[in-house]
Formats: sequence, C-alpha cells, structure tokens
Amino acid sequence: MSFWHYLIIFSISSLLSLYLLRRREVEIQRRIKEMPPMGTIARIDMILRGFIPPTVRDKLEEKLEIAGNPWGLRAGSFLLLQVASLIAAPLFYLLTAETVSRVFPKPVFLILLLINALFLPYTWIIRRGRKRQENIEKTLPDFLDMLDILIGAGFSFSTAMEKILGYIQKGALKEELSRVINEMRVGRSFEEAMKGLSRRMRMPILSSFVGAVIQAHKLGVDISDVIRAQAESIRTHRRQKAEEAAAKAATKMIFPLILCTLPMLFILLMGPVIIRAMSLMR
Repeated sequence: MSFWHYLIIFSISSLLSLYLLRRREVEIQRRIKEMPPMGTIARIDMILRGFIPPTVRDKLEEKLEIAGNPWGLRAGSFLLLQVASLIAAPLFYLLTAETVSRVFPKPVFLILLLINALFLPYTWIIRRGRKRQENIEKTLPDFLDMLDILIGAGFSFSTAMEKILGYIQKGALKEELSRVINEMRVGRSFEEAMKGLSRRMRMPILSSFVGAVIQAHKLGVDISDVIRAQAESIRTHRRQKAEEAAAKAATKMIFPLILCTLPMLFILLMGPVIIRAMSLMR
C-alpha cells in the first residue's frame, strides 16, 4: 500500500474516533442533565458533615448504613435531626409541665426530656439496624435454599438472585441484595458488590456467607455445596440462639417474681392475720 492509502485510512479512523468520542460526550452530558437535582437532605448533609469529628462521623454512618439510611439520612442530616429533637423537647415541656409537675419536679422533668431528646434519634437508628439484621438472619436460610435450587437448575449466581428477589417479601434482605445487583449492573465486580454487602451490614453470619461464596467463585468450586452448608450453618446458629434465650428466661423471671408475686402473696397470707390482731388489740 502506498503512503496515500495509509493517510486515507488514518484520516478515516481518526474522524471515526472523534465522532464516537463526541457521541459519548453528548450522551454523558445528557445523562448529567437527566439526573435528579440534589435533594434538600443531601445538601444539608454536605454542609453539616464538616462539623462532626471524623471518627464520630464514620461510626455514625456505619450505624446509618446498617439501618438502611432511612429518609436518605447521612451523618450531617442526622445531626440536624438531633437538633430538631432538642428543639422539640422544650416545646413538649411547655405543653405538659403543669400536668407532670404533680409527679416530677419541673427541673428534673426538663433535664430528662433533654437527655431523651438527645439520644432518641440515635436509639431509633440502633433499633432499626437491629431489626434489619434480625430480618436478614431470619430470611437468609430460605433464600439460600431457593438459590441452591436455581443454581442446581443451571442458572448463574446473579441470575438466580434476580429471579428470587421477585418472589421474596419486602424486607432488609431484598433491599440489600437489590443494591448488590444494581451495583453489578453499573460496573462493579461480583466480589466488590458482595464485599460491600458484608461491610454495610456487619453481621458475622452474612460475612461468612459472602466470604465462602467469593472463595468458591475464585476457586471454581461447586457453589451449590457451599450455599447448602451456609444455610445449615445459619439455621444451627439461630437454633443455638433460641436455646440460649430459653435458658436465660428462667433466670430473668426470678426478679419479677420476687418484686411482684411475693409481696402480693405476703399480703394475702398475712393480711387477715394482721387485721385480726389489730381488732383484738382494740
């Protein structure tokens, strides 16, 4: 081929590359324009997160992730929620102080309200996170059984997950696995998406499952055997927890019995004797 042929081919390929790059740039700009504007909560979070110490912020965002980031809360916007709770406490005090003052002194009541208002949002996040973890621990074995059946039928791991999510009830497990699938769709690897699931929920049984699945995926081991073993392990763990809770129940019942039952029993047995003795003394 002559020099002119090379020049023509180079020019055509260059123009084609420029055209494709331009189309890609236009597509990216279109997607940016179609993105929803930053919400109010996100803007507040960006402003306020700088006022929180990094260690406290990281710990708080970890708890919020376990709770599923309700209302899109992050560390900064959660700080605003605590401030709103503290502002609401004096208002509640003004409405109820006269009634409650018959039982509690007003200063004590106000201090208790402020303490509760400060810790109430954090307690709510902790309780929500625990409920989500309990929901995952409860529904994960059944999910693994269905996953084992579909993989045995020839489906890939991710395809089997997508099919199962259409049938399981709404809950924490469905939310987290849907997030895993969406992350893989936008380009994250299977290993990164699964590790993100383990990192968000901070559950030993879920971390064990994720580690076993990733290891089987790397080594090419039959993943059905791994899933079956993990489902049995989780059920054993739940059974042991139930047995432990049942063993502790007898100990926990001692104090209510002492505080409630024995005084009433004493009154029933000794009450008539005391009344009779008082009548004889008269």
